[in-house]
Amino acid sequence: MAGRLAGKVAVVTGAAPRGEGVGNGMATAILFAREGAKVVLVNRSAERADKLARQIKDEGGEASVFAGDVAQADAAEAMAAFAVKTYGRLDILHNNVGVGAPGTPETVTPADWHKVLEANLTTTMLCTKYCIPR
Repeated sequence: MAGRLAGKVAVVTGAAPRGEGVGNGMATAILFAREGAKVVLVNRSAERADKLARQIKDEGGEASVFAGDVAQADAAEAMAAFAVKTYGRLDILHNNVGVGAPGTPETVTPADWHKVLEANLTTTMLCTKYCIPR
């Protein structure tokens, strides 16, 4: 596939949606691939990411899967290394991991709020930290 991103390597975190339909990460990964990028699909679930990789490949694109929890520093660092080892470079990082907490500020538990911060902020910081030097 040729396009505006031909020759680029793009990492998309939170690439595969949990349920049916198309999430932001999936839509972004498909668009990047259609524009010619080689896409690294980062997701906790390898099974869901593998399904998306097959879809991208069926459309003529190139995709690989990194399964792991990038809220953990070792996984985020391994993800960046995987992208470079697989494709020789890393040009684009799309930090897409994100969750919400059930309830309102009055009812949300500290544990649920911690999960929100870890998913929405920690993953972004760690993935950026380890992808920038690549």
